[in-house]
Amino acid sequence: MNSLLYGTLFWQKNQGSWAAIVLTAALLGVYATLFPGLLRTDSIAKLSESWFPLAVVAMGQAVVLLTGGIDLSVGAIVSVGSVLSATFVTGTPLAVAGGILIVLVSGALMGCVTGMFRRSAAPAAHHREPGHFVRLERPCLVHHGDARR
Repeated sequence: MNSLLYGTLFWQKNQGSWAAIVLTAALLGVYATLFPGLLRTDSIAKLSESWFPLAVVAMGQAVVLLTGGIDLSVGAIVSVGSVLSATFVTGTPLAVAGGILIVLVSGALMGCVTGMFRRSAAPAAHHREPGHFVRLERPCLVHHGDARR
């Protein structure tokens, strides 16, 4: 009896998740029917190459949202990282490794700057300023810094 009750409660609690899974599977089935080569190994490899960077950003943003925060500057960081990687990740394998290091270090530094803005925003909460206001400053700094060139 308890397992039946637990199963019913589990289904009711996760009804939206199951609906999303079923809908995604149905859409994948329709898409695979329309494009028969979709489920081949080389197609899956190309698909994963194109969406993997976005998936990494989405997972990082999910962690931020699950911990109770919101960070509106992720788009700016991804944009700067894309420009830096397009500029520096070219040429010999050593140059590619150096370019990847530049992109990673710049992303880490921008994250540290955001953390310092967030920590300095704690007193701003005493003045009733919105918490996301401080995190909106960095995209403006990135944009204006780029405009000065």
